[in-house]
Amino acid sequence: PMCVCKSVAQTVDWVYPDIPNHFEDDEWLGGRGILAPLHVQVNAANQMVLDRLPGESMTFLSADGALHCETATDIPLDFLHSRHVAGVAPHKLVLKPGAIVILLINLATAKGACNGTRMRFVRHLCQERVLECVILTGAMKGQTLFVPRIPITMDESYWPWPWIRKQF
Repeated sequence: PMCVCKSVAQTVDWVYPDIPNHFEDDEWLGGRGILAPLHVQVNAANQMVLDRLPGESMTFLSADGALHCETATDIPLDFLHSRHVAGVAPHKLVLKPGAIVILLINLATAKGACNGTRMRFVRHLCQERVLECVILTGAMKGQTLFVPRIPITMDESYWPWPWIRKQF
């Protein structure tokens, strides 16, 4: 079924009713999702779902830096941290066990870990360098996937200088 709701909160309530009792149910989570046209709406929905999950939030910060640039040291890290790039994880990634995450790159296509794979975050490992997730949909449904921090380079065709973000 489809719902055209009047607010993000109403949408979250309709799609994820009683999420504290279902956040470890991969079948229940895998059959639900919210599509939103704007980043602002996506972020609001993500925050509302995260707030409803039990447990403590964990924050994972990216490592950003300019590349091959004479003025690389002149570019403030706060500026790079504030950049929101489509298809790239944010500088500040906040998760709780049970949070739904979507893979933004092709990590291991033969194993079903490709761009758009929906997963449930389980826990972090190796001093917050690896995320343990369970795949929710597709041929590899139910399999555990270990997601490392991956460097993504933003090239100078879109930015005045190339820079890199290392994040999950």
